[in-house]
Amino acid sequence: QKQLISNYKSSFANFKGSNVFHERELSAMATVYDNLFSLSLKNLDELLMIITASKPRMTDAERLQAIDRIYDDMEEKANFLQYYNTNNRALQKQRSQELHGINVISDLYGY
Repeated sequence: QKQLISNYKSSFANFKGSNVFHERELSAMATVYDNLFSLSLKNLDELLMIITASKPRMTDAERLQAIDRIYDDMEEKANFLQYYNTNNRALQKQRSQELHGINVISDLYGY
């Protein structure tokens, strides 16, 4: 959870500061990050319920299976976040290069 939050906050701050994304794109990114955060919080809540249940409603084997499932789900979210940020960084780099090219041409022609 901590790694997800740290990763998305730093990436989102970078994307906002780059000035190459439109406001609606940043809003869509924020929605993706918020959804990912909410889903990961649900995983933490479920994990907390599993490990702190006062009455054992699950066998130890069932409890371990549930913990493994939550772990796999969180790992899937981390992988998605990495993929999502990598794609956004590639788009950011491409747009930055295009803007640089436009500025060079403008300087050459005095615009």
